[in-house]
Amino acid sequence: LPRDHHMYAFMATHPVGSLHVAPWGWRLFGPAFAPLVPGSVTVGFQVLAVGALSLTALAMFLIVRRRGFDRRLAIIGVVLFLSLGYAVKFNLYDFWLTDPLAFFFTAAVLLCVVLRLDIGFAICLAIGVLAKESVFFVVGLHYGLRARRPVDPQAALNTLLLALPAIAVLIGVRATIPSWNERPSYLASLPLPIRRNARTVPSYDAIDVLRATVERQDWPGAAFDALTTFGVTVSLLVVLGARAARGLAVRFAPFLVLVLSQLLFALNTQRLVALAFPAVIVLALAGLRKLRDDLHVDEGILFALALGT
Repeated sequence: LPRDHHMYAFMATHPVGSLHVAPWGWRLFGPAFAPLVPGSVTVGFQVLAVGALSLTALAMFLIVRRRGFDRRLAIIGVVLFLSLGYAVKFNLYDFWLTDPLAFFFTAAVLLCVVLRLDIGFAICLAIGVLAKESVFFVVGLHYGLRARRPVDPQAALNTLLLALPAIAVLIGVRATIPSWNERPSYLASLPLPIRRNARTVPSYDAIDVLRATVERQDWPGAAFDALTTFGVTVSLLVVLGARAARGLAVRFAPFLVLVLSQLLFALNTQRLVALAFPAVIVLALAGLRKLRDDLHVDEGILFALALGT
C-alpha cells in the first residue's frame, strides 16, 4: 500500500534532498542516517527507531527527576512512556517513520529547557526540525516553563530568539528542496507507491492544506481519537495530575495547543497527538504522586498500574 515508508525508503537510497514531494522530502535526518548503519536500509531504520525511543525514555527519566519526582516515580514514568501505544508500540511496528526521532528531539529539547541550557535548546531544536517539523512546537514548552505570567512578552521574545536557528533551518530546507507536488512530469518519474501517496497532498500550499484538511476531517471522530490517544488509565492519571498541579498544567497549555493545531493540517490524529507525551507523562506522574502521598496507594500497585496500561 502507498504509505509513508515508501517515501523514506526512497530518500534513504537516493542522494539527500532528491525527493521533492512535501512534506516527506523535508524530513531529512532519518533517511540520511539510516544508510550509515551497517546492514540493509531496513536495519538502519529499525536501529534508529529503537535507539531514538530508548533515548527518549532516558531523557524523560532525567526530565521528571529534574522536575522534582523521586527516583521510584521517575522509573514508573519511564514504564508509562514505554507503554504508550501510539508513541512507542506503533513506531516499533512502523519503524520507517520519522516520529521516533521527532520524539527523541522533543524530549532532548525539553531536557535543555528544564536544565536551563539555552544554547543546547537552540541547537537541539534546529537539528530536531530536520527530523520532523513538528519538533518546533517544543517552543511552547520553553515559553510555558519560563514565563512568569500567562502573557509574558520578555519570555516570548527570549523563546523567539532561541528559536531563530530552527526557523532558519525550516526556511532553508524548503528553499533548497522545493515542493514539486503539482508537477505531473516529476511525479511520473517516481515509483508507483510514491506517486499514489503524493497524490494525497496535491498542493503543499499552507492555505490549500488547511482548507482540504478541515473539509475532510471527521471532527467528532478526531476529538474522540485525540482524547483516547494515550489510553484510559493514562488519561485519568493526567486529569488527576492536572487537578493536583494546576500551575504546571497551565504552563503546558501553549505546547498542547500547538500539538492540537496539527489536526488542522493532517488527518492521522493519534500519531499527531502522541507528540504531547512529555506533558502527559509529567502530569500522569503528578496524578500517581497524589495517589501515593494523599491516598496512600502502595508504590507496587502504582508500578503494576503503569505496567498494565
